Amino acid sequence: MLKIALWFKRGSGRAKGDPRRSDLPDTVRDLLPDASSEVDDLRNLWKMPMHYGKRNRTMKPTAIEIIARRKNIEPKILQNYRKNRNRKK
Repeated sequence: MLKIALWFKRGSGRAKGDPRRSDLPDTVRDLLPDASSEVDDLRNLWKMPMHYGKRNRTMKPTAIEIIARRKNIEPKILQNYRKNRNRKK
């Protein structure tokens, strides 16, 4: 049985240096740091007493949705970028 299992060759998979299916295009990846800082700026603006007086606005559209629409990226991509960027520090 062991000899039979050694005869089958597994798929070659992704070669080194080839992009993963989940990798973002360079155009989107270049926009994300700028968009993330704009989200912080917008939230700070909303935090001012003359606006909402709260940091996190839960009404639609949220800060992430507004900035994602301005930069033409999916809100989920920007949200995941902000999660992963803060976790790596």
